Amino acid sequence: MDQPETTDTAVKIEDVLVSEANDGMEEEIEEEVEEEEEEDFNIVLNMPKEIEEEVEEEEEEDFNIVLNMPSKEQSSTASATDSTKSTTTGTEASIAFTDSLISRAVGPTINIYALEGYSFGSKDAITTTKERKSTLEIRRRERFERQGMRRTVEAVLIVHQHRHPHVLLLQLPSGHFELPGGCLNPGETELEGLKRKVTKKLSTNEVFGPKWEHGELLCMWWRPGFDTEMWPYQVPHITKPKECKKLFVVPLPQRCGFTLPKNIKLVAVPLFELYDNGRHYGPIISSIPQMLGRFNLSYL
Repeated sequence: MDQPETTDTAVKIEDVLVSEANDGMEEEIEEEVEEEEEEDFNIVLNMPKEIEEEVEEEEEEDFNIVLNMPSKEQSSTASATDSTKSTTTGTEASIAFTDSLISRAVGPTINIYALEGYSFGSKDAITTTKERKSTLEIRRRERFERQGMRRTVEAVLIVHQHRHPHVLLLQLPSGHFELPGGCLNPGETELEGLKRKVTKKLSTNEVFGPKWEHGELLCMWWRPGFDTEMWPYQVPHITKPKECKKLFVVPLPQRCGFTLPKNIKLVAVPLFELYDNGRHYGPIISSIPQMLGRFNLSYL
């Protein structure tokens, strides 16, 4: 009968030991939790002012977003209005944005007008003769001996059709294309000669109004010898070039009329047709698109 009492006592002692062990573990866990909470509290207390300001700004922004959030009806009405505006003014806005980017990226601005604003008339035909190459070289040599280097000016007249730039060229009976212009007289300035030649070739005084200013110099070409070859720079071993040709951009008015002989045409050639087409238009005219790349063309 004494055996069961001993067993019960042992069981009770074991339960007491287990409960004490559990209590000890719980106390250790509570102490660790308290230490972690104390560390977090210290971190918050020691937080730099910059971080506190950033946190406050983020909370304030979130709060303002919530306050300013429109209702479902307001959002649907606003979206419908925005879509209507975008469809009506989308093209104009994109064009304005593109023009603003271009104006910041390139140089001077050239105002060009639509081709429809210009009229073209005709007058009596003129006699044109094509000189032989040898005869032309002899005449150039004789002129150089009398007057020195020949000075030539030509006008680059630009219009646009469907917002694409075109250059006005003279087409001779031989099929050859050239710019309006010509040789300057001795002592004549480039401005005076350009006005005289363009007025004579196109039979118009409307291009050069009272407020006309000298156009932008587009490029210069040099003739080292008496042959037909010209270069966009002075050849180093030639100390006395035989001719200097200057191309000027001449701004056109919004409307004017041109009159030409019946056997000469004034044609508007798009830049994409001139570009890299020296075989058909020659090296000077075919280089005009590259030369115009530094300008901002404003379509009016």
